[in-house]
Amino acid sequence: MADRLVPDEGTGKERIVCIGEAPGFHEEQRLRPFVGPSGQMLNEWLTRAGLARSEVYITNVYPIRPPANKIEAVPLSVLTPWVERLHERLARLADPYVLVPMGNTALRALTGKRGITKHRGSIYEYQDRRGRRVKVIPTIHPAAILRQPSWERRPLADWRRIAGDAQFRESRLPTRTLHVGPSLADLRAYLDHCRRGTDPLAVDIETPREIGFIPQPPTKKGTPRKPKKVKGARRITCLAISDTPGFALTIPTTLAYWKSVDTLAQVWDLVRQFLALPNEKVLQNGHYDAFWLLEAHGLPIINWRWDTLAMHHALDAADSHSLASMASIDTRQPFWKDMKDPKEGDDEDGGEPVDLDTFWRYNGLDACVTRELADVYSMRLAARGLAGFYDQHYRAMFAPLLSLMRHGVA
Repeated sequence: MADRLVPDEGTGKERIVCIGEAPGFHEEQRLRPFVGPSGQMLNEWLTRAGLARSEVYITNVYPIRPPANKIEAVPLSVLTPWVERLHERLARLADPYVLVPMGNTALRALTGKRGITKHRGSIYEYQDRRGRRVKVIPTIHPAAILRQPSWERRPLADWRRIAGDAQFRESRLPTRTLHVGPSLADLRAYLDHCRRGTDPLAVDIETPREIGFIPQPPTKKGTPRKPKKVKGARRITCLAISDTPGFALTIPTTLAYWKSVDTLAQVWDLVRQFLALPNEKVLQNGHYDAFWLLEAHGLPIINWRWDTLAMHHALDAADSHSLASMASIDTRQPFWKDMKDPKEGDDEDGGEPVDLDTFWRYNGLDACVTRELADVYSMRLAARGLAGFYDQHYRAMFAPLLSLMRHGVA
């Protein structure tokens, strides 16, 4: 039987454009997109977001049912022309406000990015063939939720954002100033600024592994061998401070940056003064940072009041509490964790950063986002009458748990 093309659905005047990957059995039979189980789930999400299906233009990257319903089975040489046709179709639409790629294939087609679970909920921009700039808010494909029901709260949150963003054209992304590569004078000036204010200070550290190289003997034929890379211990290489969601100062803490042992000692003394300020401190999973600062450098964090992981747990214990996940729903910060070089990540294989400027900016963004989420969650805790609960059940445990980490169970 010849391939059956499933046409788009909509008038072309809708503000929201939903882009799937490819039709399945039910879509092929009825020649309509999203009418099978995935379509039923999509309809439910739209309804829960306050949208009608008639408000959404629906299309697919590949309009033909792929072998075994797997888009990955379509050869790249076959898929690529259809991606081009998708761009042409989008350019013919009247005035779209939000493009919604669902799944990895659609995400890649519109943004070139990979990893829908990382990028879902972020706000990006797409320039169509007519030069128009349109918001892109990726989300997870309903078919993935049918296989992994526990993920459903993510696309539900995304569709609520999409419904809201369909009311305006602009991306409205946060503006953040990330000060990296500071001098001692810069550190002192910011310390004085923070002393004069009472705003909470977000603190975030980075601890990549030190990398060493061991010379290797030549081969039996005398051919030289490359030195063997060896991952050493972790250590604090930078620390970011943020007194407002729009600004962070990243402080490098390595001898390679400051050049002098005496200067580096002054830097650590300034860090001590930052941490000793009476301002409330904000951290994300702060026991990690507090452990390293206290254990490696003898620096306590004075007035550690807020921990965004703990705050979010108090609000919704069943949800994910990673910084990126929380930011994807409760801020407008696009996914930034891929700024970190893959070789240095938070896993056990993390090593030296390659691009230090980007690494420092990453550290600063972590602090800014943590600072922003603290504002969001403190207001939410107060509104729900949970501020006292947070203090009694979370904040009260910060010091005992840190002591247990240092002297008891690691």
